[in-house]
Amino acid sequence: KTDLTPNLGGFAATDDMRPGLGWTGLVNLQNFVKNGGVYVGSDESADLAVSMGFSPGVSIQRATRLRAIGDVLHDHLFFMYQCGFDAFALREDQDPQEALSAFNTFSDGYQTSVLRPVPLFRRRLAAGKS
Repeated sequence: KTDLTPNLGGFAATDDMRPGLGWTGLVNLQNFVKNGGVYVGSDESADLAVSMGFSPGVSIQRATRLRAIGDVLHDHLFFMYQCGFDAFALREDQDPQEALSAFNTFSDGYQTSVLRPVPLFRRRLAAGKS
């Protein structure tokens, strides 16, 4: 930790780290909204607004699919699937059959994933292989 890098120096040890909102901050935020203030949230902060009653009658619909759109390249498909992507919107110039072959490019992934939470080396050890 130095004057030049006050945020570095140790795990969770920075003096310039913002504290959490806390109950007082939450009450202040609720009063702000009740008095006509506009709260714009995204991701987790949107969950906070709905769960704390900032927006009565509003609910959150969770996505049931994780869809990749755009340059969905052959060498990325297997790994994207391992990370939880389950829908892919290919470009018009991409061959769907060629894209499907990407799932046979690798027999297994060495890293942990949504599909395999245990890394390959541990799976091999458990199976008695080295």
